[in-house]
Amino acid sequence: MIHPKTAFKHMAARAINFLGYVVVKDKSHIERAFEAAIKLYQPMDILFIDGGANIGQSIPCLVKVLKNYSLKLKAIGFEPVESNFRILKDAANECKAFDYQPIKLALSNQKGKLKIHLASHEQCHSIENNEEWKDGPLGDETIETATLDELLERQQLNNCTIIVKLNIEGHELSALSGMKELLRSKQNLMVIVEVGFASENKQIAYFPPVYEYMEKAGFKCIDLTGVAPSVYEGSSGSMAIKWANAIFAR
Repeated sequence: MIHPKTAFKHMAARAINFLGYVVVKDKSHIERAFEAAIKLYQPMDILFIDGGANIGQSIPCLVKVLKNYSLKLKAIGFEPVESNFRILKDAANECKAFDYQPIKLALSNQKGKLKIHLASHEQCHSIENNEEWKDGPLGDETIETATLDELLERQQLNNCTIIVKLNIEGHELSALSGMKELLRSKQNLMVIVEVGFASENKQIAYFPPVYEYMEKAGFKCIDLTGVAPSVYEGSSGSMAIKWANAIFAR
């Protein structure tokens, strides 16, 4: 179990400091989550939920996983922004190693529609940090939201192991709130959440509240990986590790 108070010590033990930047030599967070799931659950079938699929960056990681393990894998990717979704859909069509289903939605705590300001970079569109991009050159777009609980009602889960990845630019706690039933279920489940360590940075979910939410749901943080090779300097002038990926399991 990793407690927020010891998170920095944990990461420092696995990182090296190079010219003021934190550099971690590690496998991808997806590979590490699959390794942990295989040790814990010994699964044959895995459903991978790609929350914040963007343009399909997870697909090569999943292909690599399948080269190392004999698994039946299905993936569902959620991306709400039209320009990103078109690229994701093409990447899914080109993927022959497993079934990757792209869905044009944002994971949240309720079903609905939202108008967001498009960020200058395709990886930065954000519900939580929307005001940051209000003067951007790309204008606005209306996106649709849904809860993961609602969406999984349509899936035949059977006894598969589920790995949920949430990288949704600060909106992770809302998405977790929208998967309460899944968290309460007896399903073999692992959750990867992109987290930050500066509370004022709305673009990245702050680690302590995420940790507390998952702990109350009965999950422990079993790994912190993918520590960003950079620092975030907040309004106070103090520095913090920009982001990492927290992996939770029962």
